Amino acid sequence: MAYFNHAFNKVFLGTGGYTAGANPQALTPTQFGLIAPNQGNILTANYTTISTVNLATTVGPLVLVSGGLYQRDKIGPFHGGYDESNKSKIINPKYVSSIQYVPPVAAQQHTISVGVTPANNPGGTPAAGCQKDFMCGENYYLRVDLKGSPELRFLSRNSYYTAMAYTGCCANPTSPTPVDPTTVYIQWAKALMDSPLIAPFISISIYNTANNLVGVAYNKTTYDAAVAAAS
Repeated sequence: MAYFNHAFNKVFLGTGGYTAGANPQALTPTQFGLIAPNQGNILTANYTTISTVNLATTVGPLVLVSGGLYQRDKIGPFHGGYDESNKSKIINPKYVSSIQYVPPVAAQQHTISVGVTPANNPGGTPAAGCQKDFMCGENYYLRVDLKGSPELRFLSRNSYYTAMAYTGCCANPTSPTPVDPTTVYIQWAKALMDSPLIAPFISISIYNTANNLVGVAYNKTTYDAAVAAAS
């Protein structure tokens, strides 16, 4: 929740459903409801029938509240603490434009495709012009930025790395020709896997132009094992 669009949002875990007519302290974790700002009891209005019209005219200011996520409070049971219910700022219903529900979905890894992969070209052979041409005799660079709490815990800052790939000498320097893009992707992958700042947080799968997996999907563990086996 926020009063302006660049404020920090407050998130409530509401998988336990809406509960009417109960005291906020009686809410179990993930249960939520609506209360009057100066009261301790949740409003008895049925959440499923609340609209922005009757919310503004019949209910008045509200506070969204959810049950505390902690089951036990080591500070004390009488003055709030870890198991205190989680509350929002005061909500003026006449400024509420909509009430929406977003069903949960299974978490999945964030995936970025560089070039043509099965993720962005599931049909197989890429159409003409989709695959980037890498010319011989050139250096190509790929910058990877890592952001988020795991990286901040590791370095106390966001991290980035620029990988380089060289396409080799041209047979005819006056007439550069395209090279197999897989050779560029392999060099980029090797550089990223060799970086102690990047490798622990990513995994890499390399595909050729026919969408066939080249080798295996590398993460830090499988890459180190492959290097050790080849040495």
